[in-house]
Amino acid sequence: MPPKKKARSNNRKSTKSKTVMATSDTAPATSRVVLRDRRAGLANILDLPLDIVLEVFGHLEPRDLCNLVRTNRAIRDFLLNRRQSKAIWRDARERLGGLPDLPHFLSEPAYAHLLFSNHCHSCGKGPVYKILFPWFKRYCNKCMTNRSVRLCTISLDEEDFFTEIEGDEEEVLNVVEPSGDSWSERALVHVPQLEAFLQEWRAADESLDAKSAVYEAQKAKVAGMEELARALEDWCEEQKRIRTEELEALRVERFNQICERLIAAGWGTKLQRIKQCPDRLAQLQGVASVRQATPLTDKGFGKVWRDIEGLFSEIDIQSDIDTVNEAQVGEIEDRAE
Repeated sequence: MPPKKKARSNNRKSTKSKTVMATSDTAPATSRVVLRDRRAGLANILDLPLDIVLEVFGHLEPRDLCNLVRTNRAIRDFLLNRRQSKAIWRDARERLGGLPDLPHFLSEPAYAHLLFSNHCHSCGKGPVYKILFPWFKRYCNKCMTNRSVRLCTISLDEEDFFTEIEGDEEEVLNVVEPSGDSWSERALVHVPQLEAFLQEWRAADESLDAKSAVYEAQKAKVAGMEELARALEDWCEEQKRIRTEELEALRVERFNQICERLIAAGWGTKLQRIKQCPDRLAQLQGVASVRQATPLTDKGFGKVWRDIEGLFSEIDIQSDIDTVNEAQVGEIEDRAE
């Protein structure tokens, strides 16, 4: 009796793995694997001499340093080591013109993180674009709910001696002022700041002088933070304005380059007709590929032409309609004569 046939196996994965194992001892490593290993060596930059590392990092801006911190643990440990990298962060900050000095309650990395890293200061998630300047924090919506409380819901009058010194919550707590008419109902205070003040207040001696000293010290601290917050907010607004102007200048330059290429390609007459019509000019300038704030390349111009070709075709159709209308008007005038 002939032996049974073996069942055909469909396990291609196991067959493939056996083949790889059988040939792995003899097949040389491909150059592609080696190349990937070399490219993935960002952490190896720390193996260079320290003076070279400091020279490389010395040409970076605070935003670049914040991005590097999030690449791998080795670079993170190096850049967050105050003894080794304090000068790197300080020099990067000082190269930014007009930036307010480092607040005494923030470290160099924390100051850079506040301004240039769009991540929540509590959970690390992002992006978080809004800076809460009075608190010197960025919070996502969830963490904002957990770390803030409405000013109208708290009262420090129950604390000993707070009423005797005629204390005011707004003088000892930094308040985030929301937009709108109902400011008193929506104004928020920072829970960590409130808890720290209450801890210091309750730890002071049970005397009017001791409580007054704590109150005045906190009042001065809050006033100093508000002054720093206003200066920092003004600097950020100025940077936004400068950046907006730079982007608009790039868009104007790109549009001029597109016009030059269109004229060189023989579309100058139709381009002139588009410029004479405000609506069509706005339509042309509003095309996404035309409005990009990047230098124009040959490949980019090809994309632009594909996007605006229909607009120039409409000029041809409208031109034919205008020609027919002019001929009809001329014919009517001839008949009237």
